[in-house]
Amino acid sequence: MMKTGKNKRLLASILAASMLLAMSPFALADENTQNTTNPGQSQSTEGGGTTEPENAAKIGDTEYASVADAMKVAKPGDTIKLLKDITESVKVEVAKDVGGELTIDLNTYSINGDTAHQCIWRTYRTNCWPQKLIVKNGTLKNAGSGSAIWWQGDLEVTDCRFEKNQGGAIQSGSGNTTIVNSTFEENQSGNATGAAIQLTQNVGCTITGSDFLGNATNTNRMGGAVYVDHGTLDITDCTFKGNSAGFGGAIAVADGVKLTIGNNTDCLDNNASYGGAIYAIMRSTATFEPGSALRGNSSNYGGAIYVDTSNINIAANSAVYNNTAANYGGAIYANASNINIAANSAVYNNTAKTAGDDLLFNGSTFTL
Repeated sequence: MMKTGKNKRLLASILAASMLLAMSPFALADENTQNTTNPGQSQSTEGGGTTEPENAAKIGDTEYASVADAMKVAKPGDTIKLLKDITESVKVEVAKDVGGELTIDLNTYSINGDTAHQCIWRTYRTNCWPQKLIVKNGTLKNAGSGSAIWWQGDLEVTDCRFEKNQGGAIQSGSGNTTIVNSTFEENQSGNATGAAIQLTQNVGCTITGSDFLGNATNTNRMGGAVYVDHGTLDITDCTFKGNSAGFGGAIAVADGVKLTIGNNTDCLDNNASYGGAIYAIMRSTATFEPGSALRGNSSNYGGAIYVDTSNINIAANSAVYNNTAANYGGAIYANASNINIAANSAVYNNTAKTAGDDLLFNGSTFTL
């Protein structure tokens, strides 16, 4: 015989326990859980993937649909921070007030010029805000004929990558330029000088801890990686490899530039018709400090260095070796210039097919 009374009491106990569990704070918390993802961050989808942030950039906590929208309200001292990869040609809006700076923090994302003239640019005005542009922490790529960054005034670039820009990576002038811990790879400038960096009417430029790899300009142009006229150019702890041009496969300087190649800077496997690595003309001075090296470069004239009406100083404990010239000056070709080579420097094992395996001087002075 079934004991129905006892069974009914057991069933009632189970139902009561179920009701208490449903009212517990754990169940209530699960029922009322909300998405608390921060604005601007990728959000998880049901399938485990992420959705792209809706907005492109922000200033402070305020987000904007595009960098252009953020630019319209930016003020001196502001930082525009990317929230995702964008395809946009960003025009920096100028103001009449002189001075102040603007920072564009790529935030590990990229600006893709998508064959537009520039990734970041502004008009020709220099006497306006922002006097200084700071770009950092990301990639600028695929710009068209106008370079990835087109600027007038002071420019600072930190921890950036420039790749495959068809009009060059940076064109700037009339200011001071600082490049830190950045990479320039496979940029081309066509008929313009300086496929990675072109500075005209330069005041001063400092480049540290950066790599220039496989950049190229046309065979009738100067500076496969860097071209600078006027002012000073100081390079330290950098690598220039596989760059090419008509004049100065890695670096070309003109109009009285004072170029310093500092410690731990390596120029190798660059190529040009004149000056496989370095081309210095028009009263410029190139100084190679201890720890610098030019090796494995090639050209028709001046496998490593071609200098015309300028000065070359090679310090002790610097090295120029294994460079080749199809015609004259396996290491250095000097025309109407002054060459000073320290006794403890290493200029050796360079070759020239016609004459001057290490050095070829034409109307120049040489001091050892």
